[in-house]
Amino acid sequence: MRKITLIFICLVAISVSVQAQDPTPQQLAQQLKSLQDLRRADSVRIISLNDSLKRRIQMLDNMQKRIDDHELDLQKADAGIKQFGKRLEVSDENRYRVIKSNLVYSSELFEMLNERLNTLDALNQLQAYQQILTDLNNPANENLGFSYNKKVLQLLESNIQGKKKSRLLEITSMVLNNPVLKGVASMTPILNIGSSVFNVVSSFAAQDDKISTSSLQNIKGELDKYTLYYGKLNDTNATFQRNLDSYRINVSNLHTKIKDFVVKNLKESGFGGNLPQQTAGMTTGAYLTTLFATYNRDAVERYFSNLERANVDSKGAIKYEALLKSNTSLINMNKRTEEVIDIYKDFENTYRQYIAMINQNNDIMQEILQVAITEKLTDSASKVTEQINRLKTEKDKGIASIEVAININKMKSTVERLDSFFPAL
Repeated sequence: MRKITLIFICLVAISVSVQAQDPTPQQLAQQLKSLQDLRRADSVRIISLNDSLKRRIQMLDNMQKRIDDHELDLQKADAGIKQFGKRLEVSDENRYRVIKSNLVYSSELFEMLNERLNTLDALNQLQAYQQILTDLNNPANENLGFSYNKKVLQLLESNIQGKKKSRLLEITSMVLNNPVLKGVASMTPILNIGSSVFNVVSSFAAQDDKISTSSLQNIKGELDKYTLYYGKLNDTNATFQRNLDSYRINVSNLHTKIKDFVVKNLKESGFGGNLPQQTAGMTTGAYLTTLFATYNRDAVERYFSNLERANVDSKGAIKYEALLKSNTSLINMNKRTEEVIDIYKDFENTYRQYIAMINQNNDIMQEILQVAITEKLTDSASKVTEQINRLKTEKDKGIASIEVAININKMKSTVERLDSFFPAL
């Protein structure tokens, strides 16, 4: 019995030992999951460390770039200081040459500005473009394949019945063809024309029961559609005209500013003797043209040549210090060089605004004309397309002519020759 017990105990011990050595599938799955979790955690830490490393490298690159930029700024500043120092050491001769150059190129610039302002003031380059606008705004014009007047009469013809129809058409035609309303439509309130026509129709409807309410409503709906379309055309044209008027005022003000500046210089220098007076009726541009007949680059250069010949020593060398001291007006005029540059900037800004105004008007007109096709207002889409292309072509030709006449690059090259450094000292 004791042997049997001992054998049983041994078997139990062996069984327990085997179970301890061979884990169950559940245990194996749990161990695998733990290992996978650890691996994922390690991967996240590695990615985080890589991102942190990249950020540190980027920070170092940015710091290096700032250091390089700072060194470059220091080099530029050092070069500027050295250049400034050189210019502070300017001699009387160099100062005189700068003054001479500034006044010579200023006279050339002002003469060019006067010519360009006269060109812009004429506005002849846009004559064809503006004529197209005028025609398209005319309610009787059929360049778009329809006209406001014709559509109104067709509308009444198709919706009105009865004995008084012919009389209604006659009165409506008289309203539409009134000499006061013909011509430039932007000068006439198209909305008022539409209201007048509908009032006439309503009056007839009140006296004739054959004009139904539905016909009246249909007339109003269609009439409003064309009236609103021409209203957009008229508003755009009126805005363009207002912008042109405003532009002309700017040109006139700039012309006056140039005249005042030139006259001040001439009076201060005594150049050219007595100044001619601006007579009544003479435009500023015409008056400046008269002044520039004697006050121009060639004349200014001769003026300085005479000053140089009058200020030489026994050896024939120019006495620059004496020349400047005896002609302090030259120094005073030179101090206004920055004003000359500002006047040019005013001109360029006015010029750029003028070109932008034309482009803006053309863009709006292109959109409005396209509506005549998309909303089926026209009887001929090809005619509308023709006007769209024609308007753009004339706009491009007008701007090209203006750019050639102005030659802004030539003016810029003259302005760049002006030195505003010395006057500031």
